Amino acid sequence: MADVWPGAGSPKESNDYLYTYQKLENSNDIRLVALLPGEHDHDIVIEISHVPLPAPMSSVSLHPERMSLEQVAATLPPGWAAFEAWDGRYIFWGDDGSDVERFTWTHPDPSFNHTLYQNPKRANFEPSYEALSYTWRAVAGGTPETIYIWTGSIPPPGYSCLQVGHNLASAMRHLRNQTEKRMLWIDALCINQSDTDERNAQVQRMCDIFKLAEKVVFWLGTETENSTRALQALEYLGKQSVSTLNDWKLMTPEATEPDWYLKRTNVVRAYPHETWTAINDLLCREWFYRQWIVQEIKLARGAVLCCGDTSIDWLYFRYAIRNLYQKESLPDSLSRPVLSVVNNLVQPESGAVPLSDLMFQLSKTRYSDPRDRVYGLLGLLTPAFRNKIRPDYKMTVGDVFRKTFLAHTRHVQRLELLHHCHLTKSANLRDSFPSWVPDMSDSSLPPMMRYQFAAGFSRYHPPDTEATGDLDRWPPPHSDDARTTTLMVLGLRCASVKSVSSKFPEKVDDLICSVRNLASDELAANNTEAYVTGEPFKVAFAKTLCGNRLLERFPGDESHSPSLATWLQQNSAYALFGDGTRLGSSAVVDSVASEDSTLPWFEHTVLERLMNRRYVVTEEGYVGLGPPDIQPGDIICVLLGLCTPVVLRPRPQPSSSRNTEEFLYVGPIYVYGLHDAMGMLGPLPKPWRVQVLQDESGFWGTYRFFNPDANELSDEDPRLPSLEVEGRWERLDGIKRTADDPVVFQRFRNKLTGETISHDPRMEPDALRARGVDVRTFNLV
Repeated sequence: MADVWPGAGSPKESNDYLYTYQKLENSNDIRLVALLPGEHDHDIVIEISHVPLPAPMSSVSLHPERMSLEQVAATLPPGWAAFEAWDGRYIFWGDDGSDVERFTWTHPDPSFNHTLYQNPKRANFEPSYEALSYTWRAVAGGTPETIYIWTGSIPPPGYSCLQVGHNLASAMRHLRNQTEKRMLWIDALCINQSDTDERNAQVQRMCDIFKLAEKVVFWLGTETENSTRALQALEYLGKQSVSTLNDWKLMTPEATEPDWYLKRTNVVRAYPHETWTAINDLLCREWFYRQWIVQEIKLARGAVLCCGDTSIDWLYFRYAIRNLYQKESLPDSLSRPVLSVVNNLVQPESGAVPLSDLMFQLSKTRYSDPRDRVYGLLGLLTPAFRNKIRPDYKMTVGDVFRKTFLAHTRHVQRLELLHHCHLTKSANLRDSFPSWVPDMSDSSLPPMMRYQFAAGFSRYHPPDTEATGDLDRWPPPHSDDARTTTLMVLGLRCASVKSVSSKFPEKVDDLICSVRNLASDELAANNTEAYVTGEPFKVAFAKTLCGNRLLERFPGDESHSPSLATWLQQNSAYALFGDGTRLGSSAVVDSVASEDSTLPWFEHTVLERLMNRRYVVTEEGYVGLGPPDIQPGDIICVLLGLCTPVVLRPRPQPSSSRNTEEFLYVGPIYVYGLHDAMGMLGPLPKPWRVQVLQDESGFWGTYRFFNPDANELSDEDPRLPSLEVEGRWERLDGIKRTADDPVVFQRFRNKLTGETISHDPRMEPDALRARGVDVRTFNLV
């Protein structure tokens, strides 16, 4: 690699010399780009080198050991608590005796050795480089640009050339130093894009490349007239609060606005309308919707956000977005849906996020190749599951989705990815693949309504494995996952669809008016009727609209979930049912368009879940929120290993076909009354109810049984026989979630064999049939 180069101007002589990539000789090798110094308007000149990048040993930490949060908390004086911030530092919150809350980065005991708990600096790692995250999509009016590769060959010309996109060229000009080279990893230059085999191999290395980078540069593009205003406002806002790994928001010790961290604090008037518009414009930039940035963001250990010549620390940006997202009120010029997309991106990588959640985070991102819906998140998957998915850009889109679904089903023994599956497919899968293959490229799917716990702690149990329980035997060894057309599932038929509403609109004021009209009709028609669960129909209807996302079910989510009593009041301009709807549709339009307010957080999430769904009534008296393709005559089933009821459609069979009933998979559905395994086990004995709790990683997915009369919280389902009576199995408590675990699980151990499983053995097909549950096979095609 040359230490000097002849300077600007001489590369012009090398336009006819197209750069030829040399093969990477070793599997550990990557390419790095040395961006050579120059003025902004000089030609872009780089060097490309091959360097080894050994994969880090999973058992080796990049940081020295320090005291755990629990250990530090045990040393605190009374009235103090410790939290871990998103950047890994510990922050202390307490009372110094003056009845004034204090927030500090240092232990409240001044004699305590601070080196025992301080966030250590990362260890040095070679090679040292920065990774660039940017968007490939062509900028309007931008044209490709020629860059030059200094090869140092003698005799001249010593250069060859490549063409890069306008946005990448712009990033390189802004990032270039004037006096010294800058080492970068840039995918368009460091991967030979015309070599599919190399592309497949390097995509598997993206996890290591971004995780081991000294810093990741997030390039939003060139500045506009208001982009600097937006970044400066977000940086200031981000310096006022700290977000913690257990989803608390605290005041930073350096804050100059002491109440901005509070959810109730209205910051609308903190900035003029033009600044909020600038922030919204910034968040709408193409980069935030690029497929690959999800793993690039999550893997970065240090990052900076750049827009033209202005940059801010990525951490401050994250804190600002999280702060705004949790506010009760936002300015009308800041779109909550836009904020919601970016909020998904800034969440910390806990190492315990299930694939189904990652798919939801990716649902609004854009891609140039639909296969990147899978390959673009490989770096966030566990090694155990990542090794089951080999990038292959020669495979069709549908085959990639099908193989991923089947691999995941076997890995977690659940059908979780059916949350993302609907009958109508995009052009990538239409008319060519089974109905049960999730279209992972579809960005129009409504949010998941998974907290139904409809199948309890059961697992996906293919009929071929019922006798042995050996899931590794399915599909048979000779089968090809990419050619599997029928998915056999076990479950229970619970209801038949009687009627469906028109599809709920996407426009907020139209949606509110549509729900109000529905509510008026439904509540009038069922005014004196009890629901199938025995509750008043109005209560069931109210819980259905919000997916039962209420405080009684989510007791640790006071800042986001209202109580049932509060939700039933409906006393705001956004009321969906009851007396509050007398405000009329004009009040909705006026309030939505008001200068200082957008929809409150909870109302926004409720309406977002309703969009593109249909209100459903069954022959059995259930009501629910169904997928857009649902129609009368469809059936509603609960499948083992899937926490959400699903809609199936019997498929007509020709007279010459075999006598096997087949079904099309229509989509997931919310049905109040089929939650908490009621379809399989019947209602919970009063006063028991299910609560959904947050685990140590901040993930909402721990289901427990609560008796309010005795104030008892239990892991044991009161409807099932005692494990002590069953005799062979014991529950394992205190097990932390990992990303290899299903969304819904408990751990059990066989006392005789030592086998550990993540499902309740009392929910196996034979055990359920012994209880009289009509578990049957459904062949999905």
